[in-house]
Amino acid sequence: YAIEMDSTDNDYLMNKADVLYYLGRMDECLPIIDRYIENAPDFFGGYYRRGFYKDNTRDVEGAIEDYSMAVALNPDYAYAYFGRGDMYTLQGDKEAAEADFRKAVEIDTVPETGACAMFAYLELGETDKAKEFMDRVLMNNPEDKGSYYNAACLYSRLNEYEQAISYLRQAFEKGYCDFVHMDNDDDLDNIREMEEYKTLIEEYKDKCL
Repeated sequence: YAIEMDSTDNDYLMNKADVLYYLGRMDECLPIIDRYIENAPDFFGGYYRRGFYKDNTRDVEGAIEDYSMAVALNPDYAYAYFGRGDMYTLQGDKEAAEADFRKAVEIDTVPETGACAMFAYLELGETDKAKEFMDRVLMNNPEDKGSYYNAACLYSRLNEYEQAISYLRQAFEKGYCDFVHMDNDDDLDNIREMEEYKTLIEEYKDKCL
């Protein structure tokens, strides 16, 4: 729907970029988000979103650059610190990664749907705090499909495969259908080759069509 919109409102560019991303059309979504940023160069959200796209297409340097700009424009946005910390981890810069993860948990104290502290705690080696925070997110948002998807990602990272699959099933049952994102999400790499995972994907792909 957003692809067909004809609007001078810059928000439609963000919507269009997101639709293209979730359709797997990565080469098309980046020029659109570039236009969004050109129209709103002082808004952190555009840089964060472009960093997210680059993050999920393995452009580590590009993602760090965009996440850093998001942090500069909004020093209180925890997800930008967490995303950049993840990229620093991939580069092997443990000191910079730890600093970003600690900043994320310092800022992100409310266990709501948009929280990322559980992942930052995990990367800091504080597994119990990661699980506790995730439990609180789910308790506060028991019907939110994205929260269950995040729980699946967390437990995949923890190598607790059965729990990850269980949460992923619950996410699907609540309507989660972003299969292109799942294909690019390295949080799920630890369970991606499991037969239980493949069976679950095939079952719910048919239901989401």
